Amino acid sequence: MDDIQSLKEQEKQANVPPEPVVVPSPTGRPSTPPRPRRRQRPNLFGPLVLIGAGVYFLLRNLGIVVNVQLNWWVFAQVWPLLLIFAGVNIIFGQSEGFLGRMVGGLIRLSGLVIFGGLLLFGHQLPWIQDYGPNQEIKVEAVDLALADNSPAAVEIHFSAADATLNALEDSRQLMAGTLSYAGNLEIDQTGNDLHLEVGSDWWANTNLMQPWNLGLNGTVPMELILRLGSGQVQLDLAALQLENLVVDGASGTAELYLPTGMYDVSYDVGSGQTAIYLPSQGQQNIQLDGGSGNLTIYLPASAMAQINVTSGSGNLSLPTQLQLVDGEIGDDGVWQTANYNEDDPEHIQINLDIASGNVLIREADPLTGR
Repeated sequence: MDDIQSLKEQEKQANVPPEPVVVPSPTGRPSTPPRPRRRQRPNLFGPLVLIGAGVYFLLRNLGIVVNVQLNWWVFAQVWPLLLIFAGVNIIFGQSEGFLGRMVGGLIRLSGLVIFGGLLLFGHQLPWIQDYGPNQEIKVEAVDLALADNSPAAVEIHFSAADATLNALEDSRQLMAGTLSYAGNLEIDQTGNDLHLEVGSDWWANTNLMQPWNLGLNGTVPMELILRLGSGQVQLDLAALQLENLVVDGASGTAELYLPTGMYDVSYDVGSGQTAIYLPSQGQQNIQLDGGSGNLTIYLPASAMAQINVTSGSGNLSLPTQLQLVDGEIGDDGVWQTANYNEDDPEHIQINLDIASGNVLIREADPLTGR
């Protein structure tokens, strides 16, 4: 009997779990077990929106549902709402309570309703119709007087319409001509400083827009900034008294005729087709930053010119009047005409940075300049 009792006591002792080992922390305080990570609730809102959009476009492509005209142009005006909804959603999305999750869901649902409504019915809203593709095309005459004979500073932002810019015959006007636009027209003049800009018309029907025809004063020295658009632009500046010229190219076609004289030029070609006609006299420092569009430079046969080339992925084609004096063909190099003399006050200095577009330098016809 005693043996049986002894065996039971040994069995109880064998089944007692060992005491846990407490590892002291570096601070000397007893360590606590890590808190279990809160399981994040799955968010089905985004996937459901993607699935719904995919089903709609699939059915529309198959002709099962009506092809509704979607107003994608509305997002050009109201896209900042996306930032607002995203920020508010992040704030309430960090809440662990039921109220925070409910508010976050309402925000996402409100955003879906608002943007979906604008996408379907935005063209019917009076406050946004002025920015859509059916907005009214306006034609306006520009007649701005010259304040005095001091130098002028002019900045022009072109639109999607075709345009011509040249010198005025009337020396009393700073700018005169006509232009067409859709949206807003801003003309700010202080003395001989002028800023002209057209905004919110890049969704307009360009077939209904009349070409711009503007002229600038040719009797006063001028600093000129031109922001081009997607239209075809002819910039005949040959009769202007330039001191500095900055041209920001875009996707449109541009022709630029430069005057004689001493001035600096900075031209960012962009993605459009560009042709630049250089003068035969004067001293010009020209910075040309190539883009993805093609660039053609017409160099007069009598011009004294040096071209510093920084190569890119585009091709460079040069006339026989230019000789390589430093560098390698197909790489960075310095090219100049046989008569080039840097000490001569009349010479052209060109820094050409080739990007992905092709650059063609041609000898201009002595009669036509082309």
